[in-house]
Amino acid sequence: MPYRPAPGTPATGPAVAFVFEGGGQPQSVLELDLRRIRDAIALDTLSVLATLLGEGALDRVVLITDRSELAAAVPPGVEVEDSAAEYPFHFGHSLARLINRYGAALALVMGGAAAPLYAVEDVRRFLVLARSHPGASVQNNPQSPDVLAFSPAAVALSVELPDSDNALGHALVSAGLRRVLVENSARVNFDVDTPADAALLAGEAGAGVRTRALLDSGGMPWVDRLRQRLAAVETVLAADGAELALFGRVGSPVTGYLNMHLRCRLRVFSEERGMRALGRVSAGAVVSFVGRLCDALGPEAFFTHLQGCADACVFDTRVLMAHWRQPLSDCDRFHADVGAADEVGDARLRAFTAAAWSSPVPVVTGGHTLVYGGLWLLADRILRRLQPAAG
Repeated sequence: MPYRPAPGTPATGPAVAFVFEGGGQPQSVLELDLRRIRDAIALDTLSVLATLLGEGALDRVVLITDRSELAAAVPPGVEVEDSAAEYPFHFGHSLARLINRYGAALALVMGGAAAPLYAVEDVRRFLVLARSHPGASVQNNPQSPDVLAFSPAAVALSVELPDSDNALGHALVSAGLRRVLVENSARVNFDVDTPADAALLAGEAGAGVRTRALLDSGGMPWVDRLRQRLAAVETVLAADGAELALFGRVGSPVTGYLNMHLRCRLRVFSEERGMRALGRVSAGAVVSFVGRLCDALGPEAFFTHLQGCADACVFDTRVLMAHWRQPLSDCDRFHADVGAADEVGDARLRAFTAAAWSSPVPVVTGGHTLVYGGLWLLADRILRRLQPAAG
C-alpha cells in the first residue's frame, strides 16, 4: 500500500517534474501542424527544466509520451516514459504510478504545451512556493490549472485522480492540499491548445528557440491568416472607446487587467468557467446563453446583430460546442478556428464558421486560452508599444 502522509507534512525526497505530451493521430495537415508546434514547445520546456535539473532545483525530469520522435529529441538528463504501453491511457492512473515509481516527494506536473513562455525563473517560482508551503498545491489557475507543483506528492495517492489533467487541481484539494495560486501574468496563463493560441505565440519573443524557428518558417499559411485577424482585434483593444465583445470562459483577472490598463470598452458574457474540471462537459450539463441566442437567430443574423454592439469579437467557441452536445473532432474544431469552412464536416459548425469569417466585424475563435492568457498577451503588446511614448 502506498505511503500516504498527512497534508502539511514537510516533503523529504526527490523533486520530480512530470511532463505529459501525446495522444491522438492527426487526421489533417492542420492537426499535424499543431502537433509539430506542441512538440517544439515541449522540447523548449524540457530544456528549461533541464537547466533546473543542472542547478539541483529538480532531481529528475520525466517526459511521458507515446511519440517516438519527441522522445528521441529530449535534452540530456531528461528521462522518458512510454505511454503507448498504457492502453487505454488514463492520466490519473499514470501520474499515481509515476509518483510511486520515482518516489517523488515534490511533484511538478504540466502538459507539454502548457508553458510556452515560461523562463527558468517562472518554473523556479512554482518549486519555491511548493517547498515553502508543504501541504499545498501551487497552481497557475484556480479552475483548470495547466501547471501544478505540490508536496508531499504522495498525498495525491489518497484519492482517485482524474482521467485528464483539467480536474487535477480539484482532486488535490479533495486530497487535503490547500490551493496556492502563483501571481497572475500573461506568461503564467498562456498555453497552446488551438490554432489561435499558436498564432498568438508566433508574435512573442519569449517563445523558445525551437518554437520560434518553427512558427517563423513560413510553412503554415494559416498562422499568417490568424495573425491578421488577431491584429484587427489588437487594434480595437488599443483604441479609446472602441468596443470588444468577449464570449466564453472569460476570467475576471484578465478583464480587470484590460480595464486597468486600456480604454477599450468591453462587452463580456462569461459562462461555464471550469466546465471540464467540474465534469459538466462529460455529464452533458453545459448550457450556454450565447449558444441559445446563436441557435435561435442563426449564425449569420447573430453576427449581423453583433455589429451593432462591438467592433470586434473574441469567442471561446468550446463552450458553444459543448452546449451543442454533439461530439466534434479536433479536425473540425481546428479548421473552424482558421476559417476553413469547407473542411469542416459538421454542418452546424460549418455554417457557424462561414458566418464568423464573413462577419461585418473581425471575429477570432478558439478555446479558454484565447479569452484569458491570449487577451493578456495582446494587452501587454499594446502596453509595450505605449511605453516609449509614456517616457
